[in-house]
Amino acid sequence: MKAATASKTQQWFYSLSQGLLASFRGSAAIEHRVTKGESREGQILDVLQGLLPTRLVLKSKVAIIDSADTESPSFDAVLFDRSFSPLLFVQNRTSVAMIESVVAAIEIKSNLGTGDLEDVFAKARKLTQMKRVAMGVAPPAPRVTAFAYECPNLNLSFYDFSVKFKAAPLESPNLICVLGKGLFTTADSEVRPLSPVDVPEAGQSPILFGTGMDSLFLYLYFLSRWMAARTGMADILRKYGGTLFANPEAFYFDQDFLTTVLSDNRARDLARTAFEGSGASDIRLPYQKARTAMGLTE
Repeated sequence: MKAATASKTQQWFYSLSQGLLASFRGSAAIEHRVTKGESREGQILDVLQGLLPTRLVLKSKVAIIDSADTESPSFDAVLFDRSFSPLLFVQNRTSVAMIESVVAAIEIKSNLGTGDLEDVFAKARKLTQMKRVAMGVAPPAPRVTAFAYECPNLNLSFYDFSVKFKAAPLESPNLICVLGKGLFTTADSEVRPLSPVDVPEAGQSPILFGTGMDSLFLYLYFLSRWMAARTGMADILRKYGGTLFANPEAFYFDQDFLTTVLSDNRARDLARTAFEGSGASDIRLPYQKARTAMGLTE
């Protein structure tokens, strides 16, 4: 969306996004890898902590454990409810939280490449497989989300995200934000207008929202929606996005394409080759190239 037609809220988030990108690039001169990583994690966590509703707690260095003593992989930050749930351990800056109190686990990536995406999916799979104590109805698995400062090829990463999601939808991350570029999430592609869902399920379609500089605002919106469930406050927040929510730029793969790449290894490789090196182009161009290579006709 052009700045001239952006709401004041969008413009404020543009400024925040530009500040994050400047800080991210400035930290590139730091040679110590751990220090650089912690600096970049701290930048986005400080922004989110300052903006998110305060009903839940956002903290780094939180271990998640279930009642069977299974511990989750390490996440960069955890969003959890302290209203009624005690912590199980606190020492210095490290905490241990019950899985039933966790709303979302967050991974922060400098560059969302193939290995980074695989890491997010692997952690999501392990977290969703942990035991959750039922109080009448079993609580939902914590949502898994990732925030990336940069992505070398958004088209290729979305293709990989889509294939991985369709292969195991119940064990997938809910939302991935690439700053200044876009969001990966899921939605019911048969419903108009497209409305992203909060919990990944079989039958949904992976969706790429080409957000541009609105990515941070939309990321905050989805996190706030998870935190403010059933209050209606997230719907009010939409009104502050100008025309952003009226007709979002969204893309998803056709079902015949996803069915073919999941069932045919050669087709999957042909499709992936079509998306390699396409980061600067509209995703529809490599998608058509992939369909042609696979022999899929309109």
